[in-house]
Amino acid sequence: MTTRRTLSLVLAAGVALMLGAKAHAAMIGINLYNLSNGSDDLAATDSTGVVPQDNWVNIKYSSSGATNIKDDSANPTSLDLTLGGSTGGYYTQTTGTATNRLFHYFRTTNGSANPITATLDQVPYALYDVYVYVTSDASSRTGYVTHNSTSYYLKTNKEYGTFTQATATTAGDRTVGNYVLFAGQTASSFSFSLTQESASNLGMAGIQIMQVPEPASLALLGLGGLGLVGLRRNRHQSA
Repeated sequence: MTTRRTLSLVLAAGVALMLGAKAHAAMIGINLYNLSNGSDDLAATDSTGVVPQDNWVNIKYSSSGATNIKDDSANPTSLDLTLGGSTGGYYTQTTGTATNRLFHYFRTTNGSANPITATLDQVPYALYDVYVYVTSDASSRTGYVTHNSTSYYLKTNKEYGTFTQATATTAGDRTVGNYVLFAGQTASSFSFSLTQESASNLGMAGIQIMQVPEPASLALLGLGGLGLVGLRRNRHQSA
């Protein structure tokens, strides 16, 4: 009986840790917009993103950034954003859904000589993923997003209603895409740039930072699973 009770407690602890990790996983969404008229700004209840979330923070496309940016629960965080480089703006032709509005207005680059730069300081998560959303005014615009020594190359196709990841790390292998992912980040500061290669408007529509459960929590969840296996075996032997 004591063994069975112990295994039950281990299982309960593992499940509780799993639920706690999910409950505390947070996200921060930043939408670059121009007009507060419902065409390219996002309402608090609008849900969009590769990992869908509410409470996107609307930041003017031409601004230099923002401080203490709120998360998906509308709580202020320590996150600061600094934007640099080109301050131009342009728009796509599609509005309507939250995803359309996310991509509707964007901060444009000004050719390879003046890329967009962005720095996320005081990231409030120990482990996180960064999604950078890229769009353009027409198809076949080309560019790349760079963090440290890694660049992802893409071209656009004016598909604003769905999310397509660009994963090519060389220009010759570039694919159609409207976002890139930098996964498994641990530094408190994260910087990247977006460079335009084609002759016309390509730019950044938004940024999303997603907290990732730490490996220790996942390991304890596995321990809970082992407890369940042991509990079932013990019951079978007792029968």
